[in-house]
Amino acid sequence: INFTFITRKTGASNKTENSFVRFAQPVVSALNALGVPAEFSGRNDILVNGMKVSGNAQYHEGEWLLHHGTLLFDGNLKELVGALKSKPLKFIDKSVKSVASRVTNIAEHLSQPMSVLDFRDYLKETIMAQHGIDHVYQLSEKDFSGIHKIQKEKFETYEWNYGKSPRYAFHNECRFAAGTFEFEAQIKSGYLERLNIYGDFFGEQPVGELSIALGGVKFTEEALLERLSSIDLNRYAQNLKNEEFVSALLGLETDFKSSEPKRQTGPKPEWLRVKLQGGQETQKVKVLLSELSLNTVCQEANCPNQMECYNKGTATFMILGRNCTRNCTFCNVTRLAPDPLDQDEPEKVAKAIEKLGLKYAVITSVTRDDLPDQGAAHFAAVVRAIRARCKEVKVELLIPDMQGREDLLDIILESEPDVLNHNVETVPALYSKVRPMANFKRSLDVLAYAKKKKPQLKTKSGIMLGLGETEEQVIEALEALRAANCDMLTLGQYLQPSPQHIDVVEYVRPEQFEKLRLRALDMGFKSVASAPLVRSSYHADQMNFEG
Repeated sequence: INFTFITRKTGASNKTENSFVRFAQPVVSALNALGVPAEFSGRNDILVNGMKVSGNAQYHEGEWLLHHGTLLFDGNLKELVGALKSKPLKFIDKSVKSVASRVTNIAEHLSQPMSVLDFRDYLKETIMAQHGIDHVYQLSEKDFSGIHKIQKEKFETYEWNYGKSPRYAFHNECRFAAGTFEFEAQIKSGYLERLNIYGDFFGEQPVGELSIALGGVKFTEEALLERLSSIDLNRYAQNLKNEEFVSALLGLETDFKSSEPKRQTGPKPEWLRVKLQGGQETQKVKVLLSELSLNTVCQEANCPNQMECYNKGTATFMILGRNCTRNCTFCNVTRLAPDPLDQDEPEKVAKAIEKLGLKYAVITSVTRDDLPDQGAAHFAAVVRAIRARCKEVKVELLIPDMQGREDLLDIILESEPDVLNHNVETVPALYSKVRPMANFKRSLDVLAYAKKKKPQLKTKSGIMLGLGETEEQVIEALEALRAANCDMLTLGQYLQPSPQHIDVVEYVRPEQFEKLRLRALDMGFKSVASAPLVRSSYHADQMNFEG
């Protein structure tokens, strides 16, 4: 969690007013009220039991003072420590040295469990109460448009992020099938200023020519590979691949000791192998989506059923951009800066549905915690646009939790979707690993509120299996969904999108999926899809029921 205080300075003579402790103390008090033994220490740290949970910094500009702090709530400390370690001989620079500190997570010291979003809201409300603030400024679309403009034109540029970085020397050694290589590089303002290459490799041309050819290039993987694309690397080092060379030059921790691919943990079982499909309908859908600049969850989430659905002329439309503000460890959707809202998107979605001749449409989205209404009005606008063009089409909305705000759920419900779907995704015990910014109870409350507000509305949810949950935990989660009056259920196998995502613990057999399907029907679910390749919108039209 990041927090920032922006205020006018009270004068150079009033050192207490402008000190770090003035701004850290409200945060310390808020933590103390939760039973966390936090204290301000030194010049800029907040400690819990002698371990760091917050660092603070200040910036002065004219009469203004900006105080910024961080709060480590529930991070992966092993990854954090690993990220801060570097081989001592790799870097020799003149930049500011960081002082290593023992760190801890705030979540580990809470007397009662709390999600990161609940903690954020608590912190905000507590500090507002301390200062008698009763008004929250909501950023408008105009504000966000200006923010995105500055972000793109200034803060995302290479020159801003690296242009003023100090000159430093970089050294690395690596062994490949082609031989042993040693690199000595001088980097200035993010660009490769000088490069020396040594080793026991063989080439036809002097390696100094390669060093000269790479001079002045951005010291990034993309830029180096682009420069090498016009250079025959084999002339300088036989059997050396461009990717190997760049990874070693950048010091990426990649094992290239042999040219053999890394050993897989084992092939997927037969029941998870998907038959490739294509054809005219597949191409028709792809072309239409491209023409209308629309996104689908099929592509963004790397769904295994993508080609099957496209071949049937169907797709699950993903609105509100391509980038998500949450950090779920299972999801393939990107987590870059959120996209500006496309005001024409509702009409584009309706037009695509009309052209595809759909009878049943599923609309989902990324999570947009950055928007004042979380995207609720945009969901409603899409439903209205579909109704205007395609009156007979049934509409299923697969929504985020909208932070549990009933006023935002009302906006969506008033658009009268046929089905409201919100996935709990996994069992409560795995939320901290799988959905660290979500809350199982809040998701249940979303489904329960929707059913209470619109008793005739059909509600739906889904769970992934294979993340390490037990059968008993799954049964308890299903019972909780039924207690929230959830009508329909999907159960499917989690498949790891990439090595950077959370691991698959188990490939659940089809017989177990069938067992859970029958158990769920006995509990009172009116419709259940349970199989390894089932996804929340897979064959959604067939799950829809009457009554």
